[in-house]
Amino acid sequence: MLALPATLAPPPPFPAVQAEQRRYEDVAPGVVRAEYDLRTSSGPLVIHIVVADLSDPTVHVRTALSQGLLTGSQAETVRSMALRTGAVAAVNGDFFDIDRSNAPTNVLVQDGVVLHPPGYGRPALGILPTGTAVIGIPALDPASGAPPAVTIDGSPVVQAVGGGPMLLRDGQPVDDPTAPDNGTDKVRFPMAGVGTELPSTLLLVEVDGHQPGYSVGLLRNEFAALFQGLGARDAMGLDSGGSATIVARPLGDAGAALLNRPSDGRERPVADALEVLSSAPEGPAARLVVRPRSIFALPGARVSLRVAAVDGGDHPAPLPAPPILTAAPADLGAVDGVSLQLSATAVGTGMLEVASGMLHTETPIEVAPRLQRLEIQAPTINPSPGAAVPLEAAGYDEAGRRVVVDGAVRWNVAGGGNLEGGVYTAPETPASAVVTAQAEGAQARLELGTGEHRVALPWQPAWFTFASYPAGAGSLTQDDECACLALHYDFTQGERAAYARTAIALGGHPVAFSLEVEGDAGDGWLRLRVADARGRQYALTLAQHINWSGWRRVQTPLPAGALVPLTIEDVYLVARDGMRSGTLRLRDPALTYPGTITPSPVIARPPQTR
Repeated sequence: MLALPATLAPPPPFPAVQAEQRRYEDVAPGVVRAEYDLRTSSGPLVIHIVVADLSDPTVHVRTALSQGLLTGSQAETVRSMALRTGAVAAVNGDFFDIDRSNAPTNVLVQDGVVLHPPGYGRPALGILPTGTAVIGIPALDPASGAPPAVTIDGSPVVQAVGGGPMLLRDGQPVDDPTAPDNGTDKVRFPMAGVGTELPSTLLLVEVDGHQPGYSVGLLRNEFAALFQGLGARDAMGLDSGGSATIVARPLGDAGAALLNRPSDGRERPVADALEVLSSAPEGPAARLVVRPRSIFALPGARVSLRVAAVDGGDHPAPLPAPPILTAAPADLGAVDGVSLQLSATAVGTGMLEVASGMLHTETPIEVAPRLQRLEIQAPTINPSPGAAVPLEAAGYDEAGRRVVVDGAVRWNVAGGGNLEGGVYTAPETPASAVVTAQAEGAQARLELGTGEHRVALPWQPAWFTFASYPAGAGSLTQDDECACLALHYDFTQGERAAYARTAIALGGHPVAFSLEVEGDAGDGWLRLRVADARGRQYALTLAQHINWSGWRRVQTPLPAGALVPLTIEDVYLVARDGMRSGTLRLRDPALTYPGTITPSPVIARPPQTR
């Protein structure tokens, strides 16, 4: 079985690794996972890898289809598929007809049945009847008198999922002419892919992206180099971008959990997935699992603990006896039920010792001396009157490591509403409030507004330029008759999107954006792209189908958890099948702000006049 390296050092063109941390855990017999947090010459990277030993008789690989149906079904998240099928790990599969039929674009075979034929000449990963994985070009074999079968490089397969492009062949990078034209050769993206290593190892790999302060993503050739660094023989990409998703079962849990941070800000429903299942038998508890696996907290913080047991097959198992937890040395703190209360004067390091019956384990404790940054996280900044809003303070040290701060934070609220025990209760009438949090010299501030009001966004046509993808015809003009922007699109030469591109930084934290659109009944998909203060991008839908003529106001919520200021980067039209050319007109943009106070200025930073 291919071992996961303690450090990653892929060959060029992978960016030079300057520092890294690895977190490693068993998933099931023959299945392990790791998360690599890298600091590289191109920015931070977070990489998730699941390795499956296909020679282990308890390890099985199978494809999954959204809702278990091919046509007329809604897309489904990878995590939902894994929970439905009992998979211990999974990665998203093929590109698909998003928001229409949701069917995959390439081959899909499940248990020997061809659910979708090969397409586009792109590669696929298949599982041979022997259980071995193979990556190559799929073909349909319409055998006489029998249902059609799929072969990959001439060998029949019983499971297959499409993807692309081919990244490695016999350990060497491949310039795949069938690569999807999605810009991954020029722009860093979240990436998902699979690789094989002889004789019987399967790699599921995901790289987070579009989140500059967290993970910048990779270029296509850098992704190939990553697989080379892992020792893969063959590798191919899967649907990436916002679809890139990987899940696995944490030790002590019954089902798979999301491992990565999808760039959409939430898990995107997809068409299919590649799953790893385990048939390891269940048995009595064999070892203890403590969450968190290591403790890094402020003096005086309270750390919630979870103790579980797993059997020899890494399935959750009943604890042999009520757990006994003790902090050592004793002056670090004390355990009260399922929480560790660190002493207000705690310093240094120690251990949390855990016992249940004859089973024992230890969890390292480190006391953080100070904070570099403190944030307040809330499910909404725009509560309904009388609503209870739980607030959470998130602390980070100078290296960007998350520090437990619960119980060590001093809270305050001004302007309306009440705050008690970290829960803000909104007033019954419209109001604006400011919540502050302080801990170890760091301070955070959060504005909360009960009720909302709309404010005109005074943008100017000179702040916009036109772009299309791929580069092609179209234009952006000012229409003085309607005092609007006119977005002229032409999708007759293969263009898939037309952009009104800008860089308008917004004041305060608006909760929604709207504008009036004169539709042309062309059925396009109108979207808005914004970025937060860390550069994380959010693609938001203003209208899924512009199937109307005349003026209509459309609106989309803005990301509540994003770090302000938010910046509008694009208003853009995505082509749907059959679209040719036309014009959309845009006017009267507006922002919706929570509470009663309008920030000044509404535009914090206009782009330079072009």
